[in-house]
Amino acid sequence: MCNSFSFLLPMGMVDAELIPEHCGIIEFYHNVDTWETEFYPIRQPKKLHEDSYWKLNDKDLFIRKMALNLLQRKMEIKGKHEELIFKNPFEIKKLK
Repeated sequence: MCNSFSFLLPMGMVDAELIPEHCGIIEFYHNVDTWETEFYPIRQPKKLHEDSYWKLNDKDLFIRKMALNLLQRKMEIKGKHEELIFKNPFEIKKLK
């Protein structure tokens, strides 16, 4: 889904040839004595496509799922599972 991607790796831990050519690589070194971390770009990521995220995904379905998840979390926080509009189908079978 993304246009470009980079791996953040500890310095010298993974050989750059093992990572696909289109992926970028950023290695880091953490000095435990000074608590400083240094980053070294090894390879820049390449763009895979120019398509936007919403051209590849259904925006309406995404918003509906996000709203349903938000509603379920809200009801879980309140402790009122019985008020959910979309009940768990397994719980319905248990009641019959």
